[in-house]
Amino acid sequence: MNRRAFLSSTIAGSLGMLAAPAAARAFSEQSCTASDPACKAVAQHAELRARIDAYLRSKGLSDAERAVAMARAVCPFCGGPLS
Repeated sequence: MNRRAFLSSTIAGSLGMLAAPAAARAFSEQSCTASDPACKAVAQHAELRARIDAYLRSKGLSDAERAVAMARAVCPFCGGPLS
């Protein structure tokens, strides 16, 4: 690909993104409810973080060691990071 083709495709893509901002309006921010599964997962992650931190504190780990361990912690249910 030469420079002219690259620049023209970049400009065309940019103009396309600027011309269609209405598509992004389809997304809206919603607050969590108690029955929402995603919000339950967030609450479970917070509980798991607290339980892991309490366990690490009971083992006498320093703040830095606990921070490293918490950064590596993953949810046993979804596999997502707990940090």
